[in-house]
Amino acid sequence: MAQEKQRTLRCSYLLAAADISCLFMQFSVTPHMAKSLGLDAVGIGYLQTFFGILQLIGGPIFGRFSDQYGARAALTLSFLSSSLYYAILTFTTNIPLLFISRIPSIFMHGLPGTLSAPTYIALAVSLLCCAVVSFSFPPKTKIKQDGSNFVQNLSKPFRVFNLEQFKHLLSLPDVKQIFIVKVLSGFPIGIFMIMFSVISVDFFGLNAATAGYLMSYFGILQMVFQGIFVGLLTAKFPEDSLLLLSLIVSTGVGFGM
Repeated sequence: MAQEKQRTLRCSYLLAAADISCLFMQFSVTPHMAKSLGLDAVGIGYLQTFFGILQLIGGPIFGRFSDQYGARAALTLSFLSSSLYYAILTFTTNIPLLFISRIPSIFMHGLPGTLSAPTYIALAVSLLCCAVVSFSFPPKTKIKQDGSNFVQNLSKPFRVFNLEQFKHLLSLPDVKQIFIVKVLSGFPIGIFMIMFSVISVDFFGLNAATAGYLMSYFGILQMVFQGIFVGLLTAKFPEDSLLLLSLIVSTGVGFGM
């Protein structure tokens, strides 16, 4: 059991690393693709904001889907949605299709030439991740305990789309506070992720390749820090202190930018 748990954790980390790498590749080429289709900086902001709104709406729904059908089904849905997202983006030739390509991102988290290459890579990696999830990930990863599983405690059948059950989740201890902090802290981070690629092109004059390297650098930093240092810090310090430190560091980075 312990070996299977360790294998699942390693697999989860590799899948997360692949997923965030694909997403950062997409972030780096989107401004250039959008500009070639006629969008200005404001239009690109709308496009990326639409992506962020879909992610915000899809997050709770995806979480409940995972609770009902298990981690393997949820991750398969996520990577299939990513594959559809990148597939549509690969063949995008107009602005409406560019916005439509964002719709599958609710369940996650082309032009000819060099701009489509990262999208092809992201599509291939997402399909590969689907295969990895199907063959090496257990159907269920959450251990049910008598009297502590909120699904069993509900009087009505468990459904993904149920506002009453969403309210029940928010009424559980500390859930509402965590949700509020997550939304409030995620909003400025989302703005940074949305607009930095645009700023790097318009203000700093980076080309598609250089912007891609920069975004990949951000992604590698996140993967290394979360994969190594977060576990060490949470073992030694309380989570409230680490959360406060995270917000202070994020504020400092914002001022520095």
